[in-house]
Amino acid sequence: MARRSTTASTTAGKNVSVSEVTQETTSDHHSAGAVLQEANRELSNVELIPGSAQAPVNVINDAKLAMTQVDAINEAYLLPLHTFNSVVNNIANIHPYAQIALSVLTTASQLILSQATLDASVQDLLCKIGKTYHFIIEEDILSKVNAMKDTLAQLAQTVQECAQFIVKYSETKSFWIRLGKNIASQTGSIIANYNAALDELMQQCRNQELRDIHTTTHRIREDLDLDGMPYVSGVGLNTAKKCLDGTRTEVLNEIVDWINDPSPPAARIFWLHGQAGNIVVIIDALDESGPEATREDILQIIAVQAAELPTSFRILVTSRPLPDIYDALHAVEHVRTKSLGTASVTSTESDIRLFISNKLSNLHSVICDEDVDELARKAEGLFEWARLACEFIKVRKAGVTVRERFDGLVSCRPGQGEPLLDGIYKVILGEVIDKSPGALRRFHTVMRQVLFTLEPLTVSSLNAMRHGFCKERDPSDVGVVFEVMASLLTGVADRSAPIRPLHTSFYDFLTDHSRSGDFFIDKDKDLAAASLRVLHKDLRFNICRLETSYLRNSEVRNLDEMVTKSISLHLSYACRFWANHLHKVEFDSLLAEFLRAMFESERVLFWLEVLGLLSCVGGAYSILASAEQWLEGEMKYDTTLAMIRDVMKFVRHFAKVINESTPHLYLSALPFTPSNSVIAQQLTPKFPNIAQVAVGCHEDWPSIQHVLQGHTTSINSVAFSPDGKFIVSGADDDIRLWDAETGVQLRKPFRGLTDWVLSVAFSSDGNTLFLLT
Repeated sequence: MARRSTTASTTAGKNVSVSEVTQETTSDHHSAGAVLQEANRELSNVELIPGSAQAPVNVINDAKLAMTQVDAINEAYLLPLHTFNSVVNNIANIHPYAQIALSVLTTASQLILSQATLDASVQDLLCKIGKTYHFIIEEDILSKVNAMKDTLAQLAQTVQECAQFIVKYSETKSFWIRLGKNIASQTGSIIANYNAALDELMQQCRNQELRDIHTTTHRIREDLDLDGMPYVSGVGLNTAKKCLDGTRTEVLNEIVDWINDPSPPAARIFWLHGQAGNIVVIIDALDESGPEATREDILQIIAVQAAELPTSFRILVTSRPLPDIYDALHAVEHVRTKSLGTASVTSTESDIRLFISNKLSNLHSVICDEDVDELARKAEGLFEWARLACEFIKVRKAGVTVRERFDGLVSCRPGQGEPLLDGIYKVILGEVIDKSPGALRRFHTVMRQVLFTLEPLTVSSLNAMRHGFCKERDPSDVGVVFEVMASLLTGVADRSAPIRPLHTSFYDFLTDHSRSGDFFIDKDKDLAAASLRVLHKDLRFNICRLETSYLRNSEVRNLDEMVTKSISLHLSYACRFWANHLHKVEFDSLLAEFLRAMFESERVLFWLEVLGLLSCVGGAYSILASAEQWLEGEMKYDTTLAMIRDVMKFVRHFAKVINESTPHLYLSALPFTPSNSVIAQQLTPKFPNIAQVAVGCHEDWPSIQHVLQGHTTSINSVAFSPDGKFIVSGADDDIRLWDAETGVQLRKPFRGLTDWVLSVAFSSDGNTLFLLT
């Protein structure tokens, strides 16, 4: 930043700038400030009146020492007055009112300096006067002395009064003594008033400086003509792409509050990042300024030097969170960061709805409010998609109506709605992904995880899963790819947030070879192995370290916190979805060996334990059925297949017990397993300390699979869903839905009916429930 310089003519005709004068005396008034601070520290340790319990001789010695210290402190406080006199003597040709004020201040300083000794009672006032003179000779204040002449005059008058008070203090104190007044009280009251007055006047000077900044900014804004600004070919100011009134109100309100925050700790920089947008404030689209090398200097200024700006300065930066910008700004104390991805879904969708309604207002006879709502939902929070969608609908082509273009867009027909963002995706990926074979292979494996996981995972969980990939696959950190894809994926800047495509169309683009070319992502090949490796590595007995089996899961204090701490996101994912990924790949002996290791050991019980703690044991049966189908016909794994089928029966009978109180998986379900079952013969011996059923234990699994308990009144009707997976039962006062495989009740009972339920039934597709009352 350029140094400001205000030039004044001396009486001798020589031009002397304020900046030159202040440069000459910089060391003087800076040292004055340092000594002033040291004096304050010393004063806090001075005992002006020693304790009465000391001997008289000690009182005299301590008093002498205290007065010596006071004299040294006085000299420190008076140093800014000496410095002030040397500075103002070199300034001339200024406004007469300012000259008068400076003369009064000089006279006052000479009065104070002429005092040989000062009573310790006025040390606080002397300290404030020293700070006042030091404040005045700061370059930013002295260079604006003409603009501050009125406030300076008031300041000079107050300092003059303080000087007179100090000079006549001894006489005044004697007068108070004769009147019988409390000297300390009288002195303290007067000095407090002077201190308050000086503080207020110095603040007025600061406010004047701030107003000057605002005035200059306003004048610059009045004179600014963007029409004449030179632009790179093809680039220019597009006022049509500014924020629509009434949108982004949450973010804009936050920015306004930040700008007006007067507190010293307020961040100097506000970095607003997200997908490319059109918020034009001060430094907009920093990521589009060119290659990384062209941003290095400005990032250094923002991240380091901007911290030294006055507290009244605010800089707003917008960009995509590219690696160099993220590394430079994300952890800087004076930079406040805000991701557009953290804006509430409701607020963003409302803004997009307003945007679409405005853009398509001339088509209101064809596009109704319900159509606008549909487009807003399809946008999935992405303004760029909404903008392109509006342009797509508005373009008129012979033989195609506006309505047909809208219908084609929302139905995602090939060649119409899907490719809206393809051009953007190709440009971004072409810029950030290296085309070397190794880089592309890494991109493919990382993005395969993101696209084909059935539930979004965090960076740490994706990495943990990645270590379970087959050996020929690349197990490198996913961050190598994610750090350059923040404009296409959400959650990249926050390692605790799940990673997912910014818009569904990105998934469509990457999984269509005709559209994505080199960036095409084929089917899931790794997640089955990764999930089974996670189970093999992380499953263990009593994973949450529950201390008792006497409580239901719902009664265990802080169980949710225990589950979060003990069961990682990737273990939770693997327990629930390993069979889904297994079902998508052809038979593989390596995967089959993982199944053998799991089902022919106690790990299968540890897996059911985790499902019980996650309240997901109801889904165990379908997972096992999928594994059975995948392994069926492989003679080498008959024993494993037999165990899978036996565990299916185990789940049918004991799912409710495990779901209610997970420790009873071992304490109740396992002991009551039929003696001839595969589980009893292979797994029960691994738990020798559990109870043994002496009499009445079944030898084989009973034909009655479930007893559905819950209704308290007469049951009038029962029906199966068309696929046989669910049961609905209707009683006098409620309706309940059950898992047909496990007998576990799904959801809470439907209550509040005014009449008895006489009959219940599913629709033919199983999605609707009918009842007759």
